[in-house]
Amino acid sequence: LLTGKLPYGTALDKASSLKSTSNLKYQVSNQYNPMIPQWMDRCLKKAVDPDPEKRYGVLSEFIYDLSHPNHKFTQETGIPLLERSPLVFWRSLAVAMLLLNSFLLYLLFR
Repeated sequence: LLTGKLPYGTALDKASSLKSTSNLKYQVSNQYNPMIPQWMDRCLKKAVDPDPEKRYGVLSEFIYDLSHPNHKFTQETGIPLLERSPLVFWRSLAVAMLLLNSFLLYLLFR
């Protein structure tokens, strides 16, 4: 409802077993709607997790997390750099590749 997209896309329809559902990749909701805060997206991710053990135990816990930012979800730890800041990731990767290629060229023509 917030994004107009399904949390796992159409891949959930194709998943036939519990093992295949563990390979599903959650589509970050603030990628489609930047107005959704990171903590709310992580709350939604927990609510729709394919593994029932990882979901909320009771509905009231989910509702509380939606209305009050959970401190576990507001911390940026555990979020890959590619998702947090794609530009910084690709720039860093380009610089690392430039340095590595320069070093290899130095070794080649030494």
